[in-house]
Amino acid sequence: MHTDSTQILVSVVMPVYNAAPYLKDSIDSILHQTYPHFEFIIVNDASQDESQDIITSYNDPRICLINKPTNTGIADAINQGLAVAKGKYIVRMDADDKSVIHRIATQVKFMEDNPHIGVSGAFIHQFKTVKGKDQWVKVYNYPSEPEVCRLRIFTRRTFTYHPTVIIRHQLLQEHQLKYDPTKDPAEDANLWHRMTPFCQFGNIPEVLVHYRLHDQQTSTILNHLLVENYTISFRQLMQTIYPDITEEEFQLHCDFFSQRALQTYPQAKFQTTLDWLQKLISTNRELNEYICPQDLLLEDIAKKWFAFCNQYTTQGFSTWRLYKKAFFRKYYNAGKKNTLRFLLDCILAKKSHYLEPAQS
Repeated sequence: MHTDSTQILVSVVMPVYNAAPYLKDSIDSILHQTYPHFEFIIVNDASQDESQDIITSYNDPRICLINKPTNTGIADAINQGLAVAKGKYIVRMDADDKSVIHRIATQVKFMEDNPHIGVSGAFIHQFKTVKGKDQWVKVYNYPSEPEVCRLRIFTRRTFTYHPTVIIRHQLLQEHQLKYDPTKDPAEDANLWHRMTPFCQFGNIPEVLVHYRLHDQQTSTILNHLLVENYTISFRQLMQTIYPDITEEEFQLHCDFFSQRALQTYPQAKFQTTLDWLQKLISTNRELNEYICPQDLLLEDIAKKWFAFCNQYTTQGFSTWRLYKKAFFRKYYNAGKKNTLRFLLDCILAKKSHYLEPAQS
């Protein structure tokens, strides 16, 4: 007998720390959802402002409040929420964002229709409040295809925005997975890295969360910690398919896919980058396309290679020769105009103004 999807219990987990100015908007956006069957687990991470008073002012049986005596960070707060969650699905929420009214309904239907997906997110629309009025800033799109999401995870790129995700609770339970507090504030990426052996990822191509921009967000210190912990986690992920990966290869991989331009790029380093990319391609083939389908990987690398080489046209014709050495370059057609301009810039040792097309 077909189960009515609106009767499936969903556990919304929202950690809170000193979020008083925005908290009511966030809570209201969940309580006003069109989807009827959910529990709202709010974990107060020892807030020192009025957050607890705001939460307790709601007389709604769907709210389950956990008050932590000490502040231990977002990963531990989410884990405490997961420990009491009863839902088939876990929906993440941040205390300064707002969910659109049909968010849960849309995500539950998507997961029920796509049983092969273990984690899925959605698009976000950034906004900021100025003099009491919301001003829209920018929409962030993420790839919907599972194979593209997986490629992004293995090439150090974001596949989704963490507080948009819905997760199959059973996957976490079966594999005894939870967030790692030592990886704050990269706890989400670390979890996705550990789920790659048995999980497919996706995104709903629709804005389901409004992401608030405000002055109290990530500090410079936290940004540094984010990069540091993400790098540790990503290195562990790469070691699952390349146990002998060297530090140089790892850094080349990160620099290439982040397109981080250096002032100069010696020919020897160009060659080692090319060698690494060819190793990446051959290993994916040998592992039965473990990262993603081979054609997708080849196209992505070829597209990045063209953009990468365009960053070093001032080094002269040697850059063109190195570009032509890559067998995989044929998998991306930059167009005659862009290719000719690239060649001329190399001949003249002139700075290129090529911009890589936006990611899908």
